[in-house]
Amino acid sequence: AKPGDIQTLLWRAELFLEKYDPGHAEEVVKEVLTQAPNHPEALVWMAHVKLAQALDFDAATRLVNQALKTNPKLGNAHFVLAGINLRDMELADADQHLDDGLKYNPRDLDLLSLKAAVRFLADDDAGFQKAKRKVLKLNPQYSRMFQIVGEYAEWEHRYDEIVEMMREAIKIDSEDAKAEAQLGLNLIRAGNDQEGLKALNSAFDKDAFNVRVFNTLNLYEKTIRKDYESVQEGQFTFRYYKKEKAILERYIPGLMRDAWKAMVKYYGFTPSQPIGVELYAERQDFAIRTSGLPGTAIQGVCFGKTLASMSPYNETFNVGMTVWHELAHVFHIQMSKSHVPRWFTEGMAEYETIVARPEWQREQDQDLFAALRDDRLPKLGNMNKAFTRAEELSDIATAYYASSQILVMLGEKYGRAKLNKMLELWAAGKRTPEVLKLALGKDSTELDKEFAAFTGKLLARYKTQFMPIRRTGPFEDAEDAAKKDPSNARAQTVYALALLRQGKAKQADSALQAAVKADPKFADAIYLQAQLAMAKRDAGEAKRFLKQLITNGDDGYAVRMLLADIAEATGDAAGMKAELEAASKLDPSMAEPVQALVDLATKSKDAAGELDGLRKLAKLEQHDPRVYRRLMERLLEKKELAEARAAGEAATWADLEGMDTHRVFGEVLLASKMVPRAIFEGQSALLCRGRPKDQAKVHDLLARAYAAVPNAKEAAKHRKLATEVLKKAK
Repeated sequence: AKPGDIQTLLWRAELFLEKYDPGHAEEVVKEVLTQAPNHPEALVWMAHVKLAQALDFDAATRLVNQALKTNPKLGNAHFVLAGINLRDMELADADQHLDDGLKYNPRDLDLLSLKAAVRFLADDDAGFQKAKRKVLKLNPQYSRMFQIVGEYAEWEHRYDEIVEMMREAIKIDSEDAKAEAQLGLNLIRAGNDQEGLKALNSAFDKDAFNVRVFNTLNLYEKTIRKDYESVQEGQFTFRYYKKEKAILERYIPGLMRDAWKAMVKYYGFTPSQPIGVELYAERQDFAIRTSGLPGTAIQGVCFGKTLASMSPYNETFNVGMTVWHELAHVFHIQMSKSHVPRWFTEGMAEYETIVARPEWQREQDQDLFAALRDDRLPKLGNMNKAFTRAEELSDIATAYYASSQILVMLGEKYGRAKLNKMLELWAAGKRTPEVLKLALGKDSTELDKEFAAFTGKLLARYKTQFMPIRRTGPFEDAEDAAKKDPSNARAQTVYALALLRQGKAKQADSALQAAVKADPKFADAIYLQAQLAMAKRDAGEAKRFLKQLITNGDDGYAVRMLLADIAEATGDAAGMKAELEAASKLDPSMAEPVQALVDLATKSKDAAGELDGLRKLAKLEQHDPRVYRRLMERLLEKKELAEARAAGEAATWADLEGMDTHRVFGEVLLASKMVPRAIFEGQSALLCRGRPKDQAKVHDLLARAYAAVPNAKEAAKHRKLATEVLKKAK
């Protein structure tokens, strides 16, 4: 082929996508679009790239619609649109897009395969079998059909059915390496490592360029085999990194037993066993185990019979909250026979952590308020779109929180029995509108009204204060809106914010001047002017703008936090404290002002203020072990031991491999005369990594604890070890 030949380049892009390399696929498609900016096939392949990179449905839809204007007969374009509908479970719309494509080519095998996927997701087995037969009649060896259906089955957690589909694909075409790869990956997800690895090795022999297969085999053969150990305990099979097994197995199995017992009771259901619980020390290993690819931002994942999580070996986070959340998914997926919508299972798993420990919840009221105010949160009937149509990564976190609050509302109003009934109805093949009506006696519109009333109370504090604009949408849209309506204060302010985020401060200032000219009291414009003044280090001007907001009746959390920043920058500690207290009063769910107040109290040796702040902060920062440690230490000093023990219990899960955390908790327990538990925590501390001086402190704790038993021999041993550790360090 000639260099730069468009068709050859598009084939290359398709090949890169086939091998899970969207980055290089994008480079190739861009090369085509440089030559032919409106080339319809190139636009569609760029849509595939956007989906592979970030599931950017909006960008993919725009690209495909642009392609269809040039070539309405393009089957691949209709394939993309139908696939997006399927991920949102909009089956009728998917069918319509497929029909639009098939009227131009009734023998398009990919479109017909996606027709089969629609029937599969609709739980129409007769229709699914008929659709499969239609494809295989046209091409008896078209095993790709099963991969197409399997992609959407995976989206809906239908892992067991994917295994059966891939086996069927291999019967049709024994050389289909991708089907064999999918078979292996899904067998491993189900906990069947032996058969899964056998299938993956066979797939690798047929195609050594499948990176998911290569990565997974490397992980199992070079890392898991050497560095990990599996242990069967009760209904669980645990996989631990050998270097942290000793500490993890002291806590994780007990937590999982407690969670299992609670959930069996709550749901009146016992999942099939054993349940795999895998904890990975390295993020790359965790990512490969869960997706076959080396990058991920998540902490945990559940496959129905197996859950995997990061361990706290290299990352400090609340591992207890994470594995409790993932175990809840086991119940939801199995109880609903893999038919539970994402918004429900994520919301219910968050609800379970809130019930388990009150501090195990997200604090995202401001994010939820902004999403509702800006009409960015889908209605309950389309709540899955909160996950699939996220504009930014932070939108996913908001989707989790919104879903959790929907489930809190449903749990409080209708009770667990009704929530369980919903899972059973999904298992019976009912669609969500019917599930809502049969279980709750309401349709989604009525539930939307109930959620509006619920969030109205939850977020009432924001209605009486200024809450700044946080989102601009695409830059081009903000720019167009500002140009079309130069006298619209909001449009000019949104444009100014978009310009600021692109580093164009001078142009942003001009847009803000236009906004203030249109409406001299437009709060968002004045607030942005204050931020610009701060960026120029003009604290006086920034303060003037913020005081103007307060005078105008536009006081709020954001205003007070910026005033606190100004006070700090000008060395006004008293003013900073006053503004932080005002900010915290305006929004008690925010940790930032409380943390700053704690730091101020510590610096000024205000013990009462520090303790008050730490108590508040411990309820807001479930992933920060430093807060719990400081709280335990201050409570121990005041001999408030019951509260200190409660803080220690919470601290354990936020810092499971923290030597200092276990030691301080041990000190609390020893002061409480709970000697065996104090010794247990001291022993746990010695299993953690730490500096020699910290190890010496642990040995000192254990010496005193054993002396209290009394066990003079062990006490003497640890006194000696405390001295030896320090000597070695010197």
